[in-house]
Amino acid sequence: MKVACIYLCNYKDKNDYYISLMPSGIISIASYLESKGFDVVLANLSTYGAKKGVDIILKEDPDAIAISIFSYNREESFKFIKEIKKHNADIKIIAGGQHPTFLSEELLKEYPEIDYVVKGEGEIAVEEILQQHKKITAKIISRERIAKLDELPFVSAFSGRMIGVNPNEQFQFIITSRGCPSHCTYCSSPNFWKQKVTFRSAKSIIDELMLLRDKYGVIYFSIRDDNFTLNKKRVIEFTDLLRKSELNMMWDCQARVDTIDYEMLMAMKSCGLEHIQFGVESGSEKILRLYDKSITADMIKKAAEATRRAGIYLSFYLMVGMDEESEDDIDLTIKLLHEALPHDAVISPVAYYPGTELYNISRKKGKVSDEIWLKAKPEAVYLKDQKITLPQINKIMKELAVVSKRASYTLKDFKKMKEAENGGFWITHIMEGDYYISRGHISEGQKAYKNLIKKYPQNIWGYLRLGDLLTNIYPLESIKYLHQAAEIAPAYYWPWFLIATVQLNLKRYKDAYSSAQKALKLNPYDNDVLSLIKKLSKLK
Repeated sequence: MKVACIYLCNYKDKNDYYISLMPSGIISIASYLESKGFDVVLANLSTYGAKKGVDIILKEDPDAIAISIFSYNREESFKFIKEIKKHNADIKIIAGGQHPTFLSEELLKEYPEIDYVVKGEGEIAVEEILQQHKKITAKIISRERIAKLDELPFVSAFSGRMIGVNPNEQFQFIITSRGCPSHCTYCSSPNFWKQKVTFRSAKSIIDELMLLRDKYGVIYFSIRDDNFTLNKKRVIEFTDLLRKSELNMMWDCQARVDTIDYEMLMAMKSCGLEHIQFGVESGSEKILRLYDKSITADMIKKAAEATRRAGIYLSFYLMVGMDEESEDDIDLTIKLLHEALPHDAVISPVAYYPGTELYNISRKKGKVSDEIWLKAKPEAVYLKDQKITLPQINKIMKELAVVSKRASYTLKDFKKMKEAENGGFWITHIMEGDYYISRGHISEGQKAYKNLIKKYPQNIWGYLRLGDLLTNIYPLESIKYLHQAAEIAPAYYWPWFLIATVQLNLKRYKDAYSSAQKALKLNPYDNDVLSLIKKLSKLK
């Protein structure tokens, strides 16, 4: 049986880097089905839209389609489902994800083209539908959670046909656990995962990182768990294994401020963590209670202080527009920013989404109805009018610009970091070099990167930074460093792309074309590489 596992964002969001990427869940389902012997096509149709997407999938002639639907991409997804059923009514449509999980009966009634809805975790349920669809009479399928995530194949192990998927970009986002024990009112995770958390082992994560490095040349990864630092013992074990592996991959993660400490932060930084994002939401104790965050402003400041002491870039997720939120509460958030000194923040208006307690409570009070998701077409339904929240967001952003400048690490900070790190973790050398370069101090930046190479000769980052830096200053030396980077990570395409651009500037067109071809062979999906090949094909 042939299955197409697909995702598409709303067409107007096709250029949004994050929204246009596939959710990890549908890729995990694809990888799992492939391991069970199914012929699987993995398709990200975000850049094509529903109409072109239908033409693409029809050419693949699948027997079934599994589609990942969230509230924000539901309109394009439903367009796709309706259109493809017009062309082939025999294709079985299996809808899953956050939106169908919480509106399963409503969607089946509104969209009879959908054959099955999977609620919650999808691998086992989708396989069962495909294996036994002639026997299954239920339209809504839900199965027990997978207790041992290590038994699932890696997402990046998928080896079938891919459409619209750039593996080097897509697979750098990894999931190491599922679920969150917290009960934040604006989040659907507590009801989706029933506040139960399942984990991958530290060894499983390292094994996938090795696969990513060897197969796709990935050298940066991002852990997108709800809260990576929930289990300190697992985090410490992971950092020990990652450090010993000498993969030298840079990375970031998300965490809660009440599950972090200085020891853990230093352990993570020692093996390449450069950036951590905390779900802070507000600096007002009143609003934090309304969100049911179970944290305080003091806890936020304590976590921020530990992060800055460790020398890791710090980000906050913030929201505005909660019921009862006043200008005084906004001012408390601004006050928190000035005291905690995050390097940046993402600010969003509070929105209703199916499955959140905020939505469930408001629905019972008659403030909102499920009809809004069926009859109207908003990507999000906000608690407050944007005429109120937009000025508040702008007010915070204005202050954040001031805070970000104050938050920047200084030479004194780097000196303290190196003292605490017994000479400096490799990521600290990179950060120090970047600090100099951002301020136009090229020679000092070069020195920092060369110190990294001297201390860690098998670490790709010093060679990459120097190769990129010297492109226009000392092009031949740049090529030398980039060749060394390519030797360290043979599957990584970017050094060859940079070499090709340097050779192009030197008017060595044949050499540039040869280098660009090497980049293309390693990553035939990258638009920059494709554009360069097109340009060089006219010059060589």
